[in-house]
Amino acid sequence: VALGMGANINDIMRAIAPLQDISPTDPKAQDAWWTNWNAAGERLDGVAADYAAQGLWLAAQHSHIRASAMYSLAERMLPLDDLRKNKAHTASIHALCASEAACALAGASHSFTYLHFPYGEHTLSGYLYKPANTAATMPCAIALNGFDGTKELAYLSGFAEAMGARGIASFIIDQPGTGEALRRHNMPLEIESEHAAGAAYDFIANDPHIDAGRIAIVGQSLGGYYAPRAAAMDDRFAACIAWAGFYSMQLYYEQENPSAEGLPGIMEYAFRAYGVANEQELVEKALKLTLVPVLDKIKVPFLCAHGGNDQQTGPLHATRAVAGAVNSPNAKAHIFTEDEGASEHCGVDNLALVNAYRADWLAQQFAPAA
Repeated sequence: VALGMGANINDIMRAIAPLQDISPTDPKAQDAWWTNWNAAGERLDGVAADYAAQGLWLAAQHSHIRASAMYSLAERMLPLDDLRKNKAHTASIHALCASEAACALAGASHSFTYLHFPYGEHTLSGYLYKPANTAATMPCAIALNGFDGTKELAYLSGFAEAMGARGIASFIIDQPGTGEALRRHNMPLEIESEHAAGAAYDFIANDPHIDAGRIAIVGQSLGGYYAPRAAAMDDRFAACIAWAGFYSMQLYYEQENPSAEGLPGIMEYAFRAYGVANEQELVEKALKLTLVPVLDKIKVPFLCAHGGNDQQTGPLHATRAVAGAVNSPNAKAHIFTEDEGASEHCGVDNLALVNAYRADWLAQQFAPAA
């Protein structure tokens, strides 16, 4: 994951070297993880500041990106109530914004804006990336996170850059249950994902550079439920991509999910993310995550890109979701093989390929009719 987010192998090896002799079950493991990855982020931010002081803007941008990735990895192993988690998450945001500020000073042709938009009594946040585009307006992909994702992880994965290469803007948001919405506003996930997705649409459709008739909804991991649900319930979305399908939580429970075992604090995180008090309430709410009743309401092009070796949500989630989208004019499941790469969950083994594939597919859907 770190490699796909802009960190390099030297950054990673330096961060994990002191951890080699610590057992994952050791109470000191979480502290050691945070200490090493966070220190790497601080070191790289310092390097970036030195470059910036010399006017070496691209070098500064590169180092800030690496810092943001290290901060994002630092916070992932900490519980939500640990103040260091929010500290590292905030540092990741700042480093990412600093990287784009440096990029702009270097004469970048794209634009990047950290935005907040209204949602009920709160606000949600997102990154708007616009490629250089000579057209009057451009299409846009609104991206939703998975269960424990953040907009920083999604942005650092290269999603926006790949979409931009095909002339498509990106609006990557932290919807309820994820990122800033959960950490800063304690907003749990919502079964009705169309509400937050619709608020993002309302906001971005007012941008004079965005073509309101060509806005797609994209989701990764558990976002493979959120995005299709939003597309089914809000007919303003012009296309939908699930980056790993998620047919239903019932199917998830029926399958073995070895990758979910051993994650520190996973149940405590789930209670907060779902907004529940105990395991019974968690299961009851989780089982409401099903696309079965809404798939036939999807009436736009629909892609499920899924890893053939996905150990978290198997390919059956993608094939069943696509089979159920009987009213989509172009429903497609692409199962990435080991020969292609990107065969693991969300294509973490080859993020660049998954991003390129999705961008190409969406550009085809938005291309003028022949």
